[in-house]
Amino acid sequence: MKAVSNPTADLLHSFDNPNEMTRNRRRALFTIGFGEFVDGYDIIVIGGALLQLKEVFHLDTSETGALPAVAFVGTAIGAAVFGTLTDRVGRRTVFTFTLIAFIVFSLLSAIVTDVQMLFVIRFLVGLAIGADITASMSFLAEISPRSSRGRWTGSLPNVAWSIGALCALLTDFVLYSTAGGSAWRWMLGVAAIPALILIYFRRALPESPRWLLLKGRFPEALEAFRTLGMVVPETFPQTAPQVEARAQERQPEVGSYIKMFRRPNTGRALLVVLIMGLAPFAGGGASIMAPYAFSQLGHLSDAVSVLAGGIFWAGCAVGTFIGWKATDRIGRIRLLLIGFIGQAVVYVLMAFLYHAAPAMLLPLYFLVGVLQYIENVAIWSLVGELLPTAIRGRAQGAAHCMERVALAVTVYLFPTILASYGFRDSAVIFAICG
Repeated sequence: MKAVSNPTADLLHSFDNPNEMTRNRRRALFTIGFGEFVDGYDIIVIGGALLQLKEVFHLDTSETGALPAVAFVGTAIGAAVFGTLTDRVGRRTVFTFTLIAFIVFSLLSAIVTDVQMLFVIRFLVGLAIGADITASMSFLAEISPRSSRGRWTGSLPNVAWSIGALCALLTDFVLYSTAGGSAWRWMLGVAAIPALILIYFRRALPESPRWLLLKGRFPEALEAFRTLGMVVPETFPQTAPQVEARAQERQPEVGSYIKMFRRPNTGRALLVVLIMGLAPFAGGGASIMAPYAFSQLGHLSDAVSVLAGGIFWAGCAVGTFIGWKATDRIGRIRLLLIGFIGQAVVYVLMAFLYHAAPAMLLPLYFLVGVLQYIENVAIWSLVGELLPTAIRGRAQGAAHCMERVALAVTVYLFPTILASYGFRDSAVIFAICG
């Protein structure tokens, strides 16, 4: 019996063919993936700015942890709320709106006059970041070829994140050396520049073609495939009657957070949400607050502490490169095991070498960065590919919500843990979590 051709399936099959990677599609992948540069810059720039903000606003230990943590709370809420909107109204609509909001809030954060206002605006910045993550990462997963999806959905955004973090620390270093007492204002306001650049490059992107197909919007899906440079099969419905008939055959799927955890998605949904949600407890606060840690341990100047903290993010860049090469070859779960077990070993070494050879903290911090981002590549890939299109935005929202809540907790507690238990015991705690 002759198999009946399914035009939609044929088109998606050709879309998953790595040999069909066009220049427009590759440009779209990089444009979306490098949205994480903005996230990396903004989250890490506060770690350097905090050294000055602590003095300007007379922050106590609790407030020192709460100020960077509030952005993670905003990101968690933004990811959860906009995960639903991403599945309902589309990926492109959400990430365009949120980038504009991010620019406005970043500029406002540079002109605040009291710490309460800064807390509110940092929360709103986080809200915009969380919304962009759900939309951008869903879009990225849906235009990536299956055979190399780990590279595009796991490695690329983490490369962009680590580059953004490094740029944040370099910006902090330069501004501490040149801008004096207003350096922190420039640090927070400069975040608007890469967001403006992203809006310019994203302006010509179509909506996710997979999402359009899911919603039965075949003419727009066809145009999106053509914009990305794909050859459309002749069997695909292209005339008005064909499109209308196909739209009636396929009713738009409706997703929900409840559906996300129902069979057959239960195990996969729990896997991605719990792994991403628990990973930050293995040293997330220590990495983000690296400049603060070095300033407390070594009694270094603000500028030098910021530069020392950059060692970690240099390691992250190396880790994402390793992940880029390895994730589609050895699989996600093996990368996770390498990352978590390796981190635990390195933190134990830190604990034992802290007094005997304090100079070893720098290369060990570098290794933590390598291992943390090897595991991040695997985690981000799993979130993007294990759940179907109808609930992919919600999957991204739930996973990143859990992650940012955990980061908020670890960042908030890190100054207190360091002050109460010392560096050695803090390192042991992170090793146990790993």
